[in-house]
Amino acid sequence: MNRPTVQKLGKYEIIREIGRSNDVVYEAYDPQLKRRVAIKELLIPPALSGEKAVERRERFYREARAAGSLQHPNIVTIYEVGEDNGRHYMVMELLEGQNLREILQMRGALSIEESLNIVEMVLNALMVAHSRGVIHRDIKPENIHILPSGIIKLTDFGIARITFEPALTLEGEVFGTPSYMSPEQIKGLPLDGRSDLFSLGVVMYEMLSGKKPFTGESPVTITYNILSQEPEPIPGLPLPLWEIIKKALQKNPTNRFRDAEEMRSAIKKIKELPLTKVDHTPPPTIPSAPAPAPPSITSEPTSSLPPRRRIIYLPETQKNILVLLLVTIMSTGALLSFIFGLKALYERWEIGKRRAQAIVLFKEGIDYLQKGDHQSALEKFQQAFQLDRGDLERSKVAQATRTAIATIYTNSAIEEYRKGNLLPALNFVNTALLWDNEFIPAHLMRGSIFFLLRSYDMALSEWRYVVSKSPMSKEAEIAKEGIASVYYVRGVQAYQKGDTLGARYWWMEALITAPGSKAAEQAEMALGRLELPFP
Repeated sequence: MNRPTVQKLGKYEIIREIGRSNDVVYEAYDPQLKRRVAIKELLIPPALSGEKAVERRERFYREARAAGSLQHPNIVTIYEVGEDNGRHYMVMELLEGQNLREILQMRGALSIEESLNIVEMVLNALMVAHSRGVIHRDIKPENIHILPSGIIKLTDFGIARITFEPALTLEGEVFGTPSYMSPEQIKGLPLDGRSDLFSLGVVMYEMLSGKKPFTGESPVTITYNILSQEPEPIPGLPLPLWEIIKKALQKNPTNRFRDAEEMRSAIKKIKELPLTKVDHTPPPTIPSAPAPAPPSITSEPTSSLPPRRRIIYLPETQKNILVLLLVTIMSTGALLSFIFGLKALYERWEIGKRRAQAIVLFKEGIDYLQKGDHQSALEKFQQAFQLDRGDLERSKVAQATRTAIATIYTNSAIEEYRKGNLLPALNFVNTALLWDNEFIPAHLMRGSIFFLLRSYDMALSEWRYVVSKSPMSKEAEIAKEGIASVYYVRGVQAYQKGDTLGARYWWMEALITAPGSKAAEQAEMALGRLELPFP
């Protein structure tokens, strides 16, 4: 009787296929050591050839080197890497149990104790990985395997970055799973271990709430929410535990935990507390402190009397001379005070007179402005300013005339801008800012002129000034739309140079800066047409 043919890969006997995504995973048998193992075989699509195929193969072997260099109870063990007739494979321990994703799908949110135990073991694995220069870059429930004993194994180092090896991809290329990526990973910036801590914070949030902190209908929406939104607090979660999650999910890496060891220490301290989910009720009102008792009043007499005053007696002649001297001094002082007071009164009268005239001129300028006679209005405002320029910080009339003059010149700039006469428009708006260098509409207009002149950096400077000076105003909203337009143009420029990752970065910045604007809509459409490099 013929024995059935046993499919082999190297010396290993394939039992069955247990998983398939970018690669295929088999359960197999090692006849020499008589143990069951898992074998991951590299799959290279037929359409992938040349440098891409070489890179795909090198990434496969890099995963083996990354995981194989990390011997730790919480990291999957790699036994061997080999090739059999052009088939590339790695052999690893066969993991019983389920991954965290399967458990969350069945049970929803986990208990605090169970979640903290899982996070602590993942941090144990990350401490070892980061100390050896390995950044996982894909921390998510699918890559956290829980054995029947409760021990976790961190798996799938397929896109891990080994810091001391040369990069396989161009600087800025993005790999990862959108919902779990750190902001710096989304932007294609250089990464360190704090990126893995952000991803673990996302997993932690999901374990304790039963849902992801950042969601969306597309990768673009998800990554936009990661970059711009704050996660909602988990109802009933103890405050100390929520603070750990918030710190792990900080947008800026410098505001997160310094490393995996610091985060693990925080988790250990939390585990020492009696944590249970509680209802968030308003704190009790703290009563006012009682007023101190008034000091007691004694009826006992004082122990000593004040000393008697000494009386000085002067002769009659000396007294007369002293009186005469005092009368002379007082008369002279009164005369001087009267003279200086009269002068100050006259100066105030002059200032009031000029200010009254300035107010009349200002009102006349307003009348001309309402009639559409801008030239006459400008003359009246300038005359009012000359009369009441004085101390510009205190003179309301002078300040009002400066702003009125800046308004006229800014409107003239807008008229020239609409006609397409950019240089005359720039001259007008510069004159407006000479009169009032903080006039927001003038800065807004100058940004628009610079944008059309393709001076994008100068346009950004003007619009950012508007946002910083008046962040809640209508002008600030317009300025943000302008900033988003600059970012969209920069994305187009990057795309035309073949830098798709740079284009993606700038278009994402446009989305974040002015959601719902025309520039943001164009950026979203461009991103939709772009082939995102998510594996």
